[in-house]
Amino acid sequence: YSLGHALINIGLADLGVGRVQAGMKAAGTGLEMLESRGRDAELLVQLNRYVSALERRGETSESWLRLRESLLLETELSRRDRLSTVIALQRESSFQQRQRQMEQLQHDNALQAAEIRRRAIERTLSLLLAAAMGAGGVAAWRLYLRARESNRRLAENNQSLEYASTHDAVTGLFNRRA
Repeated sequence: YSLGHALINIGLADLGVGRVQAGMKAAGTGLEMLESRGRDAELLVQLNRYVSALERRGETSESWLRLRESLLLETELSRRDRLSTVIALQRESSFQQRQRQMEQLQHDNALQAAEIRRRAIERTLSLLLAAAMGAGGVAAWRLYLRARESNRRLAENNQSLEYASTHDAVTGLFNRRA
């Protein structure tokens, strides 16, 4: 409870007992103190209380001035409320839009991560395939060399068998078969 409220209550009490000038001065000072704190709904409530007290007392000119002030404040507060409601809705809409963008980015990042993993797996499989093909090529080359060596030995064995079948083992001269 502030000093402004206390002064307004004192002013209203003074108006009620007939001390109009002192009441108007105290209430006016209290309203100024509330207004310096901010133009809000509490100021509007206190201003309307003051207007009602002035009307009961028959102070129509001051009552009309304060009623006009009250209506202007009410209009300002309703406009501010609408504006703050619009701003709040815009913020909420903006927040939801950012959320959707964030979700889209997360989805895109997940897709890119899956694509990167797929490419890494493809590279690994390609390297493994190349290594397997290289190992297969080395194995084939060794088999080729081994087959070539076997063919060479077989040709030497065939030559020695042919020589043995056509030459005498002791003299080395041609035999009857030759």
